[in-house]
Amino acid sequence: MASIVSFQSDLSHLHTDVRGPLSVAMVDNLIWDQNFRIVNIFRSIAPLLKDVDLQLHVLSPQDVERAVMDGTAEVGITPSVSESRNLNRKKIFTEDSLLYCGEDHTFFPMKDSEITAAMLKSCRYVRKIHMTDKMFNETNSAFSQQVVSENVESIAIMILTGQYIGFLPEDYASLWTKTGKMRAILPNKFRAHFDFCVITNKTRPASSVQQLFVDHFVREINDE
Repeated sequence: MASIVSFQSDLSHLHTDVRGPLSVAMVDNLIWDQNFRIVNIFRSIAPLLKDVDLQLHVLSPQDVERAVMDGTAEVGITPSVSESRNLNRKKIFTEDSLLYCGEDHTFFPMKDSEITAAMLKSCRYVRKIHMTDKMFNETNSAFSQQVVSENVESIAIMILTGQYIGFLPEDYASLWTKTGKMRAILPNKFRAHFDFCVITNKTRPASSVQQLFVDHFVREINDE
C-alpha cells in the first residue's frame, strides 16, 4: 500500500510527463509463479497508468535483453542471460529449476538412490539455450545427446514424451508433478537458481513513466 501511495504521489507531480507509450518485454510463463508476484504488481500499476499506452511483448530471455538494448522495449523482465555493461539490472525474485523426467521415462519409478551418474549420462537431455547458471552449465556438459530449446513449453513437451529429461521451473512443473505426469530427479543435487530482474538500457535516458514503472515494480517486490 505504501508503494502505491508513493507512486500516486509521483504521478500527481509528473502527470504531464507520463503520457504516451511504454513498451515492456518479458519472458514467457511468468504466470506460473505460485506467489503471483508479477500479476500482483501489474494489478497495482494498472490504475496508475491510465494515460499510458502500455505495450507488452513476450520474448525469449536473450530477445528481451536485445529489445532493451536496441530500444524496441524500454523495460525488460527476464532472468539475466548476459553480463552486458549497458544494462541496468534490479533483482525482483529468484526462481528455482529442477531436473525432471516424464511418467514413461525409465527413471520415473526408480528411487533417486538407484539413479547413477552413468545412467544420467546415457539419457537424452533437452536444455534451454543461453541459460548460464553454474548447475545448468555443469549438467549441459555431461550429456552427449541433447536437444536445444528457447522456451520452457517445448522443454516440457519433450520431457512428457518420456524420452528426455530436462530442467523446468519448479512452479511451472508442478502442473504435471501434482498429476503424476512428471517427477523431479535428485532434487537435492540438481537445482538451478535464476535471478529475475527488471532491466533498462544505461545508454538511453529514462522517461518519467519508465522510471516510475521500474521504481514501483521494485518497491512492490520489496514490500512483499
